[in-house]
Order: sequence, then structure tokens, then C-alpha cells
Amino acid sequence: MLPQSESPHIATQHPSQPDHVSSKSLRRIIKLILTIVIPFCLVTLWNYIIAERNIRFGWLAPPVLWIASAILATTLMGKKLTTLGLNLSNPLYSLKLLLLACLISFPAAWAGLQILQYLNFNIPLSIRIEQGLWLNWILYQLFYVAVAEEIFFRGYLINNLLELTTSSTRHCKWAHVSAILISACVFALAHVIIQSDLTTAFLTFLPGLILAWLFLHTRSLLAPILFHGLANTFYAFICS
Repeated sequence: MLPQSESPHIATQHPSQPDHVSSKSLRRIIKLILTIVIPFCLVTLWNYIIAERNIRFGWLAPPVLWIASAILATTLMGKKLTTLGLNLSNPLYSLKLLLLACLISFPAAWAGLQILQYLNFNIPLSIRIEQGLWLNWILYQLFYVAVAEEIFFRGYLINNLLELTTSSTRHCKWAHVSAILISACVFALAHVIIQSDLTTAFLTFLPGLILAWLFLHTRSLLAPILFHGLANTFYAFICS
């Protein structure tokens, strides 16, 4: 007697996981591109309007756009605003890393400026602060410049870059490296577009690396905001 043949096992067809992951990543990439491009266009437009029309309080537009774009996009994605780094978790550790970043980068910036002056190069974005206005300058850098830019470029941008690049734990290290590099490039490009000065790319790319590193190690905007404001103030001081 011939053995009875076993009934064939029909496998249930499931959607392939890679296709699902790639589709989800594509949607995130599109959202990320739109969220970056739209504020760039609006800030550039506002800069043009302010220069041509001299609109009162128009100077508030750029930081409001950075903050609004980050908060609106984060809310629409169903995430908590704490993912932007709007927290004070472990402030002592943040301040320690801030001190380390300042001790390393500030002397390097001063040395680089001395070399440029020795070689008779023009100092890029040379800033002169009048006597008695230093407190105003520091407050302006911290609350007008640093807060808005850090919320968008570090809190929002880096978090989304990590989601796009971290598909598995083995890629975590490279995800952090790529997030730091890409965010620093976008940060530099934004300043080139807004200020219409190519030299700002060099001045903002290197600090952008440090700012991204601070955010990734603390998951808080405390250290990046303070470093951003202090770095701009220190640069103005050594240029004076």
C-alpha cells in the first residue's frame, strides 16, 4: 500500500515587513522634508518683506516660525512635546557637559581667529558690541536666537532623523553619527540662506556638531541652549 500523501500546507500570505517599514520611513522622510523646507521659505520671505517694508515687530517672525513648525509637526505626529527636549532632566549632568564643551571649543575658536588675523584673512561675521549693551546681547542670543533654533534643529530635527535611521539596535551608533552630521549641515545651510553669506556655513557647522552632541547625550535642550547663547556671545567678545 502506498503511503497516503500528506495534505499540502498552504502558508498564509502576509504583507512583507520590509515593504511596510520602507513605506513608513518614506512617509516620515516626506514629512521631515516638508517641515524643513516650509520654514526656510517662510523665513526667507519674511526677511525680504522686513527689508522692503520695514514691518513693525516683523523681527519676531523667524523664531516664531522655528518654534511653531517644531511644535505643530510634533503634535500632528502624536508625540509628546517632551521629545523635543523641553525638560530639565538631570540638569547637573547637562551643566557638566556644557562646561566641557566650552573648555574645549572656546580656546579652539580663539586660536582659529588668531590664525585668520595672522594670515590677513577677513574675520567672517565680525561683530562689534557697544559698551553697555552686552547684557542686551546675551539676553538676545539666549531667548531670541538659541531657544528657537535649538527647539527646531536639535529637539525636532534630530529626533526625527534618529527615527529614520534607527531601524534596528545594531544601527544605533551610526544613526547617532548621521543625525549629528545631517542636523549640523541643515543648521549651517539655514544660516547661509537667511544671512546670504557663505562664510556662515563654516561658523555654524562646527558648533552644530557640538550642539547635536550635547542634545544626544542629555536629551534635554538645557545644555544646547546655554552653549548656543554663550558661544555667540564669546565670538562677539573675541571679535571686539
